[in-house]
Amino acid sequence: MSTQAEEILNKKSGWKALTGTTNFSEIAVENPPTENHRLAFDIVVDRIVGFVGSYFVKLHGQVDALVFAGGIGEQSALLRRAITAQCGCLGFCLDDQKNALGPGGGDATVVDITNSSDRTPKVLICQTNEQVC
Repeated sequence: MSTQAEEILNKKSGWKALTGTTNFSEIAVENPPTENHRLAFDIVVDRIVGFVGSYFVKLHGQVDALVFAGGIGEQSALLRRAITAQCGCLGFCLDDQKNALGPGGGDATVVDITNSSDRTPKVLICQTNEQVC
């Protein structure tokens, strides 16, 4: 494979090829600017939901929480809502108001955004510091 072909595959594929950007905050929007933006978002949701379902089965349904972390998981209420809705059949239930607030910038490292505080499994946002090694 030529260096130019490798460059295209490595730098101009995925979200960039579909949408023209690698910035997820431009892709995960309520009213996407193009159908390709919607497609990219739907692909991300589908892949994540596939992993959640696979782990749920491997854990025989013994799941305590669905945890959203990292830049995308912490910042995208839309992504959290879409994934939780798709996983609703597994018992996950999101509080829309808590979800919209996100981590809230407070002192809490973990924020419970489950629809009911006594509900299991939980839906959580876990703030992370990706700069710390």
